[in-house]
Amino acid sequence: MDQVTQAASPSTIGAIASTGASGMGVPDPTGADTTAPGLSPFSATESQVLPDGLAGVHVDTATARTPRITTAALTEMAMLLALICVSAYISIPLPFTPVPLTAQTLAINLTAMLLKPKQTALVLSSYILIGLCGLPVFAGGTSGPGKLFGPTGGYILGFLAAGVLISLLKGKKYNLWRYFLIATLVGIPAVYLLGSIMMMLLVQKGFIYVLGVAVIPYIPLDIVKAFIAACITLPLSRAAKQ
Repeated sequence: MDQVTQAASPSTIGAIASTGASGMGVPDPTGADTTAPGLSPFSATESQVLPDGLAGVHVDTATARTPRITTAALTEMAMLLALICVSAYISIPLPFTPVPLTAQTLAINLTAMLLKPKQTALVLSSYILIGLCGLPVFAGGTSGPGKLFGPTGGYILGFLAAGVLISLLKGKKYNLWRYFLIATLVGIPAVYLLGSIMMMLLVQKGFIYVLGVAVIPYIPLDIVKAFIAACITLPLSRAAKQ
């Protein structure tokens, strides 16, 4: 096999270097702009220069994406999850119903108003999961499948439905009255609906009975908690961004 070796002349090397510099957008020592027409020095579809160990690897920055959940967002989600768990211990049992008064609806409203729908769903699903696994985070420090699938378990599942609905319908810009109305007219009924259905099925009582012991007594305080959540959402959101 014939092998042909040609020595590159200085003029050929200079031409190649000039062409390479122009194509890559490398500044010319004389100060002239050598960037090829139509190409920026860092085009979104160019292969970026990599270290020697990664030579030959193509990086298309057009398809590169930033993380969907930032560290700040994860911190906020964790704090709200902790708030929901702690609020379960602010519980006042009532003699005429198995459903206690708790501060959880306030925490659920705050979570939905502060987070995006997917983040809200993740936080509330995590809350239900850790309670199902045995950590005492349900109302009154209870936990386990017996609580989740018991007479009051529908209210716990209702938290998830209500939180996602509020987060979806609240809009992109803060508005006190919209937040309050969404929590009152959508969130509260969602919790009551799922809670009432499960209670009727498990205690074998009619709708009127469940309405009297598990819905009506809680409406005034739940409305107050929805208003409080709507009022403090804006200052909390500003504080989280600082």
